[in-house]
Amino acid sequence: MEEPLGFAVGNALEAREALDILTNAPQVEPRFRRLCLELAASGFRSVGLEQSESDAFARAVRILESGQAAEK
Repeated sequence: MEEPLGFAVGNALEAREALDILTNAPQVEPRFRRLCLELAASGFRSVGLEQSESDAFARAVRILESGQAAEK
């Protein structure tokens, strides 16, 4: 928590940035987007939805890019 992962600092701005991630907005900081996808992939693996890291990451990307993430 010593440095922001994205561009935003503060509750409202961080919430806005989270929405930008979910809607796959182009202005999202690439490292932050990658971290979010890796965390989602880790979740898919931990609950048994995917077995491999690459499949789990691909699933996270598909969900984000299809709009399903924002829909939820």
